[in-house]
Amino acid sequence: MKKSPLELKKGDSDRGLSKDAQANTNTNGNDSELEIKAKLDLEKEKAENKVLRKQIRQKELELEMLVELNKIQKEKELTNKNNNKYNISLLNSFNSESWKLTDEELYKQMYFDERNQVYMLPTPVRKHNHSIIELYDDYLITLPIADYESIEWIKNLYSDVNIKVICDGHDNRKGCDIKLDQKYDYNSLYKKTYFSMDYICKNIYNKTDKKIKFFAKMDFDVVVNKKYLYSVIKFISDNSHLRIYFGNSSPFRDREGVEMNGQFYAISGALLDEYCNCDIPEAQGNGEDLWFALALHQCITDKYPPEERKMLYIENSRDWLKHGGYSDKGVELKLGRHTFKDKEK
Repeated sequence: MKKSPLELKKGDSDRGLSKDAQANTNTNGNDSELEIKAKLDLEKEKAENKVLRKQIRQKELELEMLVELNKIQKEKELTNKNNNKYNISLLNSFNSESWKLTDEELYKQMYFDERNQVYMLPTPVRKHNHSIIELYDDYLITLPIADYESIEWIKNLYSDVNIKVICDGHDNRKGCDIKLDQKYDYNSLYKKTYFSMDYICKNIYNKTDKKIKFFAKMDFDVVVNKKYLYSVIKFISDNSHLRIYFGNSSPFRDREGVEMNGQFYAISGALLDEYCNCDIPEAQGNGEDLWFALALHQCITDKYPPEERKMLYIENSRDWLKHGGYSDKGVELKLGRHTFKDKEK
C-alpha cells in the first residue's frame, strides 16, 4: 500500500530528526571528552604548580637561613675587629672627609722652589680632630733598628701607628717585625735600606690586596707629633695617585731631583708602585738616604720620557718632627747615638 505524500514527508522528517539527534549526541560526547581532558590538564598543572611553590618556598627558607648566618658571621667579624687594636679598618668610616686635590687646586698650590729647582707642594699642616689610628690601614712606616736601640720604647711610643720594626740578622728579639739576613753598621745602612725595600716589595707590597697609599722610613731617634703625622699621611694618601716625595730636602748636585734626609722620608702610593715594579740594582756605597733618592729617580727616568717624569716634593716641617731628642716642659729626652756621645764625654 502506497503512503501519501504527507506521510512520506513526515517519515523523511523523522529520519532527518534522528540524524540531527545523533549528531548532537556525538557532539556532546566530544565535548565531554574535551572537558574531561581539560580538567585533567588543569589538575596536572595545579599539581605541578604546587610542587613548584613548594620548591620556591624551600629556596626562600634556604635564603633566609643564609641571610641569618651571614648576619651572625658579620657580627662575629665586627666583634673580632673591635677587639683587635691592630686591625682598625672600621675606623676609616670616621675618616670620610677627602683631602684630594682637584686639578685646579693642584696647580694653584704647586710652586717652583729655586733652591731645589723642582716643583713643590706646601707642607700639609691642617687643623683637625682626628686620631692617627683612623688611617692605620692606609699606610706603612718602616723603622730600621740597631741591637742597642729599644724595640719596647718604639712599640709603646707609637702603639697607635702602623710601624714595622726592621732588625739585623743577628737580632733575635721578639719585637722584630722584619728580620734581614745580615748585620749592618752605620756605614752600611744603604745596604740595609736596599734589602729592607726588597723585602717590603716582595713580601708586603706584592702580597696584600689593599693598596699602600703612603710609605715612609723613620729613624729610631725621631719624635714626631701625631697630629702633624696624621695631616701628612692623610694628604698624601688622598693624593696617592700623584708621585709625591716627602722629607727634608737637599738638591742633587749633578742632576735634576731632590734627596730627602734619612731621619724621615715618605713616598706616595704611586711612587711605591713605581719602585716595586722597577729592577733596582743592589745598592753601592752612598748614604742610605742619598742611595734611595737616586734609585727612586733613576727608576722613573728609565721608564718614562722626560715629559712624563713629573714628581712633586713636599718639605717636612722641623717644628713637628724632632731628631735626636725632644725638649718640652718637664721633658729633656735624648735618643739613639746621642746618648752614647754623652756617656763618652
